[in-house]
Amino acid sequence: MGQGKMSHLPNRGPFLYVLGAPGMSHRNITPDYHPEKHNEDRHMAARSTSPDRVPRDLSLEQIDGQRWPVPCCASYLVATTTALRQKPIGQFTVEDLRIMIAQDIGAEILKPIALETLRDNPMAEGDYYPGDLLEAALKRWPEDQELREIAARQARTGG
Repeated sequence: MGQGKMSHLPNRGPFLYVLGAPGMSHRNITPDYHPEKHNEDRHMAARSTSPDRVPRDLSLEQIDGQRWPVPCCASYLVATTTALRQKPIGQFTVEDLRIMIAQDIGAEILKPIALETLRDNPMAEGDYYPGDLLEAALKRWPEDQELREIAARQARTGG
């Protein structure tokens, strides 16, 4: 088998793109992924936006029922997001939230925790710079009124 790359396509889930030997065709190895189940989970998570309703002792993998395979030749980002799907969401750091929201992996489930974090500290900092979680959240949910208010309040106070 040739080299592989892990990718994530919207509404398709993760897949491993395998480059075969010369003369062989390329092929996708896709885990058991059901978009309709994924969409149901997203809608269910979007309805329960109260931080106390988020099951913090469970991982994203346990919540959405999708087990992603550990890719063999994964980039840092793919390896990190795959590992974070197995971590209980109550143990997520600001950087963990930033990565997963920026990659739109479990973002709707993590949104209440991100909002709680940003209410307490709008300039919450992952590994990049103060406010990187707020920036990732605003890029993911540009029309979210609460996020816009947090950003506007922060801009007025000079943060």
